[in-house]
Amino acid sequence: MPEMGMAKTIHVVGQSHIDPVWLWRHRSGRAEWLNTCCSIVKTMDSCADLKFCMSTVTAWQWIERCDKALFAKIRGFVEAGRWEPVGGWLVESDSIISTAETLLRQAELGKAYFKGKFGIDVKTAFNPDAFGHAANLPKILAKSGFENYLMMRPLEAQQKLPGVFKWSADDGSSVAVARVESYEQSPAFSKDEFFKALEFSHERSQGDALFLFGIGDHGGGIYRKHLEWLLEARKSLHLKFSTLAEYFAAVSSCDLPEIHGELGPCNKGCYASCHEVKARAARAERLLLNAEKLDCIVKSSETELLASGWEELLFCHFHDILPGTS
Repeated sequence: MPEMGMAKTIHVVGQSHIDPVWLWRHRSGRAEWLNTCCSIVKTMDSCADLKFCMSTVTAWQWIERCDKALFAKIRGFVEAGRWEPVGGWLVESDSIISTAETLLRQAELGKAYFKGKFGIDVKTAFNPDAFGHAANLPKILAKSGFENYLMMRPLEAQQKLPGVFKWSADDGSSVAVARVESYEQSPAFSKDEFFKALEFSHERSQGDALFLFGIGDHGGGIYRKHLEWLLEARKSLHLKFSTLAEYFAAVSSCDLPEIHGELGPCNKGCYASCHEVKARAARAERLLLNAEKLDCIVKSSETELLASGWEELLFCHFHDILPGTS
């Protein structure tokens, strides 16, 4: 185990990166969410300290509809403070070419779901796999009631950014941002590689460190061998299983560097691809907004259809669909 010097707290936050769609269809994504969450529940039952965060309201809805026993188990972990709803959007949306309207709607519908099911007002937005983040996003996040934002791209080699900072918009609104260098540890990692990833998170932090713990890229949850290594590391490091809320609370009193402007984008070529997807999404948004203007004469059944239309459109703003990388 490498020596890591000063006694910072390393906040270990469990998560598993799952794209509901990418190179697969809804059915595969839904099955992966269910299988992954079943696996995580079993792991959390065997490790009483482990905590987990989960975004993507659509995935929560899939679990609620498809496996009520699993959803009840997750609810118990939520109530115990061990399973943290984060994100507050229906999906981890594109945040470069998406309109302000769609991002505000993501939060309106997503946060309402968490509030209605768990009585929780989600304060941490979560978007590690998006290909960049528009300069007006702090304004949109703050207006939606978010205080914190977790992101990954652009990577350090693409744009030098602190591990945690204050991101401000032109109107003065801001959010605290944590930027991770990776949202997973590969199952193929050796013990040495795993500890190097842990050390990197420790060294790049100005104060307390954040370590996102879990495997993706298409689900998987918590790799048992990695958990054993973490428990071993805890013998020599001030390592704490945390939620993102606990991490951001720990750094809230720090004098964070302030960043302005756009973050990224990377993978720029995708924004010029699949024009038909982008055009149809824009047209659907215009039609839904026009339909809402007729709300005073719309029947309740048709109002429900409008809500369903918004949910479908917002799903298609997922960060691999709208940019054109699915």
